[in-house]
Amino acid sequence: MKSYSVLLLYPDTGNDPETYYAHTEAENPEAAIANARAEAEAANLGIQGEDFLPLIVLPGHIEAELFYRDLAPW
Repeated sequence: MKSYSVLLLYPDTGNDPETYYAHTEAENPEAAIANARAEAEAANLGIQGEDFLPLIVLPGHIEAELFYRDLAPW
């Protein structure tokens, strides 16, 4: 098993994108996405895991410290 960090986009977020970030252990990136989708579904009742769009899968557990709002003047 390998460590992965997965960033998913919530479905139907319109002009204000919302993401779900997960750390997981998996055999490969595809399995890491499946694990992250299952975790996102469990944390968000009413949203199916397959509705989350994978944006990026990174090797290792990477802590996210920069938010897109930090880059925008609003």
